[in-house]
Amino acid sequence: MKKRGQISSHTVIYVFLLIIFAFVLLISSRFIGDIRENEGKRTLILFKNELTNDVKSVDYGDVKIETYEVPKDVDKICFSEPKNSNPLLCPDCPSADDFPVLANAINDGASENVFLIRGSIPETANLEEVTIGCCEFVCFNVDQGKIKLRLEGQDKKTLVEGN
Repeated sequence: MKKRGQISSHTVIYVFLLIIFAFVLLISSRFIGDIRENEGKRTLILFKNELTNDVKSVDYGDVKIETYEVPKDVDKICFSEPKNSNPLLCPDCPSADDFPVLANAINDGASENVFLIRGSIPETANLEEVTIGCCEFVCFNVDQGKIKLRLEGQDKKTLVEGN
């Protein structure tokens, strides 16, 4: 016979199992979040390495069209070359007003010339062998985590264009 005020042993077991289940869900959600974050970092490192290797492997006169995978949160990839810019020869150059973060980095003399635009802080890299023509910088849209670039070997550099 059950006395008033006693808790059933099954209730204690159910509460204990509920606590364990909540703990497992919490740990697994953190683990999945870490996996997604590491996947983005891995994709970014692979993109930088593949682009660097492709730029270095293009010889004078060669043309290479490559599709690169980038992190899904990257909206645009921009290349800069402020030393060789001549806006009079290239009227289609993007405006610094459209990309203020990028324009500030270039004006501050940043040594990096590759910018992956994601949110307000761009991810940067430096590829000395890259040229973009006569603009101070050019930007290419990323479509569903992929970008297609045309690499053309020129004198000592590789011309990068969107495709």
